[in-house]
This record gives sequence, structure tokens and C-alpha cells, in this order.
Amino acid sequence: MSVNEKNNPEHHHQPLRPIRLTKVREILISLTTRKDPRRHPFTDGIIDTLLSPKWKGLTIKLYDGSTNLDEHLNVFKMQMTLYPTNKAVWCKVFPTSLQKEPLSWFTELPPNFVGNFKVLTTKFVTQYATSRPHLTSFMSLLNVKKQKKKESLRAFMDRFNKVCMGIINLMPEIAMHHLVSTIRLD
Repeated sequence: MSVNEKNNPEHHHQPLRPIRLTKVREILISLTTRKDPRRHPFTDGIIDTLLSPKWKGLTIKLYDGSTNLDEHLNVFKMQMTLYPTNKAVWCKVFPTSLQKEPLSWFTELPPNFVGNFKVLTTKFVTQYATSRPHLTSFMSLLNVKKQKKKESLRAFMDRFNKVCMGIINLMPEIAMHHLVSTIRLD
């Protein structure tokens, strides 16, 4: 202690007060929930990639999580192939094709998580896999009701084709068999 400290009655050491347990919890919570100031999940390599001065932006419908994610990815990829760019640019542009919950999901990915387009699309597809349309098997043709007496051939074929379009790898022979058994021939 210096001479001034000994002579100064205001500078006497106060006994340490214990910190309340709730205060410790508040401090720990604030430290563990603090967000990275970068506010993006990209690695520095992607962030440092520059967009072409000719870049005009995408002209696609923004994905909100309620439609087919495969269709969104296909449209995104097709538009990106119009520009001579690398996949780092694809990563950097991808969040601009999102809105609402998917954009929030993207911004909550951990920092330095996305280093390439494959990682980004894999994570995206995993997150939104439930928004894919439900595909059916050829057995769903059994649910196609026979053509009704007053139903036009066009209306019936539209109904039949709608079911067929939802079946992956439908063999034409199977479709024809069910068509013949459900169409009115009189």
C-alpha cells in the first residue's frame, strides 16, 4: 500500500461481496448466446469472392419453404449458369433467393460453416426435405375412379394424367392397363 492509500480513509478495502447465482447465470447465458458479429455462415474464401460488375441479380421467385425445394434449386442453378462464375459466387448469391423462414434459417447457420456449394445445398435440402411433393407408386392408379357417365374424355384424361405425373418411373404398360380398365368405351 502506498502512503496515500494508508492516509486516505475512503480507500479502505471493502470486503468482497459474493455474486448472486442469478447474476452468474445471466453472464453465462450472455456469453453463450452472443452472436458472431459477421452474421453469415460463409468461410472467408466465399466472402472474399467478388461478383462480376455485370451481375444483375436473379429473377426467380423467392423461396419461402412452402413449395418444392428441388424446383427452386433447379431454377436457381439454371439462372446461375447464365453467368460465367464459380461455385463460390453461387454460394454468395444463394441467400438472395430466400425469404421468410428459409432466410432466417440460413442466417442462423454457424459462422464458417459453408465453404462450398455442395455443403450449402446439402444442408438446405436436409432442412426443407418435407417441402418436396409426395411422390406415389403405380398402386395409386388403383385409386383412379372409372370415367363417369357425364365426364368428358378430356376431363377424365386430365384426372388420370395428374395421377400418372406423380409416379416416378411409371412403366407405360402399367399406365395403359389402368387406363383401359377405367375409361368408358361406350
